[in-house]
Amino acid sequence: MSLTSISITNARRSRLLKQVLLHSDVLPPDLETAYEEWSDRRRMPDATMFSRQLSDACSKFSSAFIILDALDECSGGTLEEIITLANDLSESQAKIFCTSRTHLVNLGERLQTELIHIEANSEDVISYLRNRLAKQKRFSGYTEMIIERLSSEARGK
Repeated sequence: MSLTSISITNARRSRLLKQVLLHSDVLPPDLETAYEEWSDRRRMPDATMFSRQLSDACSKFSSAFIILDALDECSGGTLEEIITLANDLSESQAKIFCTSRTHLVNLGERLQTELIHIEANSEDVISYLRNRLAKQKRFSGYTEMIIERLSSEARGK
């Protein structure tokens, strides 16, 4: 793994940890120590430390929810990293919700979970478009044409 990969991995995990810790009153001592090492010697903690801290931070709450959206839009390496992170966190108190389009191969197996397939029906798509377009005055003369075109192409996606 290259230094860039390690930095990206740590950056994602540390941002997620930061979001969880924003709702906590206490900064874990191990994390303070890691920060001091970074400040003094520019020694970056490894991904394992961030995962452990994230898991510990989630366990301090009665419930913690982590949403990982649009996995299908991730590059291959990023997707693998996120799958590893989700699997690491599955052993914590955190409830993890991931979204993706259906073209990712074996995603349920790789996330070690069951997939729930959800499709919008045409009425949902039309209702969504009608509500959004009603707020856009510049499209007022074209609303029905836009709805017809987009809803026929969406096919529940």
